[in-house]
Amino acid sequence: MVIGVSPLVPEFSVLRQLNYSLSLAIESNNVTAEKIYLSRVLDIVLSNETRLGTSNPNTDPEGYRALMVLQLSSLFVKNSSTYYLSAFQELNATGKGTEVAMGSALFAYVQSGEVYYDIALYRSSAISHHIPFIVLPPQVNLGSANFSSFYSRAEVSIVSGGRTVVLHGAPIFISLTIPNGFKNKVLASSIVLFLISPEGKALMKEYGISPLSVPEFFGSPSDVPQPLRSFINSSVLAYG
Repeated sequence: MVIGVSPLVPEFSVLRQLNYSLSLAIESNNVTAEKIYLSRVLDIVLSNETRLGTSNPNTDPEGYRALMVLQLSSLFVKNSSTYYLSAFQELNATGKGTEVAMGSALFAYVQSGEVYYDIALYRSSAISHHIPFIVLPPQVNLGSANFSSFYSRAEVSIVSGGRTVVLHGAPIFISLTIPNGFKNKVLASSIVLFLISPEGKALMKEYGISPLSVPEFFGSPSDVPQPLRSFINSSVLAYG
């Protein structure tokens, strides 16, 4: 996850420099510097002069993941799960928040400057829609399996099917499937094979996605069309 930034925000140049410094801190694994620059970024993003955008946690995973990012940032920087989340909720209470059903609906708001910040969106979405963004340390961006235990400390309650469900933070993994009703399954399996090939992995990296060295297959191999089936339980596609 990243924080989407409108190019029209008054602090854009300041945030661009902070983002550069934060990126260098992440690359060098300088945790102390990560905390300092993330704190400075969030102080601007959650200031009283800002306009925030999120999606509804009950209808879109981006929505509840945004709340998790704020909780994890609070734990990481302030050793308190509520610090940044409370600031976010106070801004919403004063009418400075825009909530949509699906995160993709915020793209136009951010690009036009009607919303200053999208908390938070997928890095691949930001890249593909040319939305400037602020990187987040792996401790809070839900993008590293190395921090699974820390992510689990984030907790969000949503309403699903008329009942309350408690969700805990976890690394985000991308999955895909071939629908049973799709007619050209040979073509579909070829597309999957491309995505797990070196060329496909390189393409995913361009959009900020970190592909698994060996993707995992789940389900019944007998239901998988060729040529994909031949690669299950191999060095190309592990059987999960």
